[in-house]
Amino acid sequence: MRYRPIQYVRKINIPVLFIAAKQDSLIPIASSREAATNIAPFVSYHEWEMKHFDIYHGSWFEKAVTTQLEFLHQHIGVM
Repeated sequence: MRYRPIQYVRKINIPVLFIAAKQDSLIPIASSREAATNIAPFVSYHEWEMKHFDIYHGSWFEKAVTTQLEFLHQHIGVM
């Protein structure tokens, strides 16, 4: 049996922050877009010009943290 998370995303009914890497060599951007479309209207979707692991360091990391904090503040009041 193959693991296919896309089969389950339609069941999501809570806010989701989804950050996709346009230059990802592991997960095609089309797959990210499909997943985000299936989560709508609960998804806050972002596509950034980065590779899969870029989000863990440098300016992409800083941008990700800022985006996460904004998302949390919007949905649960975390600041």
